Amino acid sequence: MHVESRKNSISIASEIIGHKWTAEILYALSLSPQRFCQIQRSAGGVNPRTLSARLDDLEKEKIISRQPMQDCAGDQYQLEKKGLDLLPAIRAMTDWGKK
Repeated sequence: MHVESRKNSISIASEIIGHKWTAEILYALSLSPQRFCQIQRSAGGVNPRTLSARLDDLEKEKIISRQPMQDCAGDQYQLEKKGLDLLPAIRAMTDWGKK
């Protein structure tokens, strides 16, 4: 791979997962589909405005999807194919953070 292509690829990935709270949100969703409040608790208490912005960004990038709940008000978020593809990087970050 050409150096310039690698740099662009790294920049793209960093732009997406480099925002504060994004890795925590993706990790939370790797455990199971979750509602907004569940993600907020799982991600460590991210403020609602920031969480909403991150979820919107991830949805626009087709990394997650939002599904209306059938039995109650609200939506459930889950990882899409692009989000699942990020899991090895998120898990590596988790493992590295433990060391």
